Amino acid sequence: MQRRASVLAGALMVGLFAGPSARAVQAGEVDRLTYVTFSGPVEVPGVGLSAGTYIFKLADPETSRVIQVLSRDGKTVYASFFSRPDRLWPSADGTIVTFHDGLPGAPQAIKTWFLPGETTGFEFVYPPAQALGIASAAASFVKESSSVSVQ
Repeated sequence: MQRRASVLAGALMVGLFAGPSARAVQAGEVDRLTYVTFSGPVEVPGVGLSAGTYIFKLADPETSRVIQVLSRDGKTVYASFFSRPDRLWPSADGTIVTFHDGLPGAPQAIKTWFLPGETTGFEFVYPPAQALGIASAAASFVKESSSVSVQ
C-alpha cells in the first residue's frame, strides 16, 4: 500500500512540473506558417518559383522580420529574405498576397504578405538588381497600358 502511494506521489510531482511546459502549440501561431498556392510562376527576393504550393513563415519571429519560403513538405528552403512592415486597412479575412505591376506573361513579383485578421503585414525587400528589374517591368507595363486606346 505504501509503495502504491509513493508511486502515485511521484507521478503527481512529474505531472506538476511537466504539465505547464508541455502545452500544445499550433504550428502557425508563432512562426506565422502559411501555405500559399500559386497558379503561375512568381518571384520572391533572390529566386523565382514555379507554380505550386509553398510554405511562407517567419525564420525567427522573436527577433526579426526574416521570411523563409520552403517547399510544401518543408524540407527545402528556397529563399530567406528581409521584410518591412506594411499596413492594410481593414484587416483581411484570409491570407492576402499582393504583387508588383509587371509585364503580362512574366513571373509576378510578390510585394506583400498579410495574415488573416492582422493589419500589419510583410513587404518583401528585394536585392537591388532584382528590384531594378521589377521597377523596369512596372514602368514598361505602365507605358504599354497608357498607349492602349479605348473606344
